[in-house]
Amino acid sequence: MRIVLRALLGLLALFLFVMGAQFLVSPVATGAQFGLEALDLSGMSSLRSFNGALFLGLGLLLGLRLLNVELSGFLAVALFEAAVVVGRLFSMAFDGTTPQLWSAVTIEVVAVVALVTADRLLIDRGPVPPTERTHFTADYVNE
Repeated sequence: MRIVLRALLGLLALFLFVMGAQFLVSPVATGAQFGLEALDLSGMSSLRSFNGALFLGLGLLLGLRLLNVELSGFLAVALFEAAVVVGRLFSMAFDGTTPQLWSAVTIEVVAVVALVTADRLLIDRGPVPPTERTHFTADYVNE
C-alpha cells in the first residue's frame, strides 16, 4: 500500500511540476484553462510568476519530501519565492519589461537571499557530530 501511495504522490508531484512549467512557457493557453487572462505586461508576468510558482513549488516540495528531503519553513518559502523569480525572468525575457517588474524581481531576489540566510543563521541545528565535521564547520574551528 505504501508503494502505491508513494507512486501516486510521485505522479501528483510530476503533474504539478508540469503545470507550473506550462504556465512558464505558455501562460495564455494555460491561464485560459483556469479562466485567467493577462490584460497587460504585468498580468502576463503574474501568470508566469505567481501561477507558475504555485504549481512548480508544490511539485518540487512534494517531490523533495518523497525523496526524504526535509526543508525548514524558511527554505520552503525561499523555494516558492525563487520560483516566482524564475517566472518573472521568463516574462522579462519573452514578454518585455517595465521598471515595476525590475523593482518586483529585485525585491523577490532579496527575499530569497534573506530567507536562505535566515535558514543558515536562525535555525539551531545543534552540535555537529564528530563524524560529520569538516574543516569548514564553525564548531571545529573553535575547538
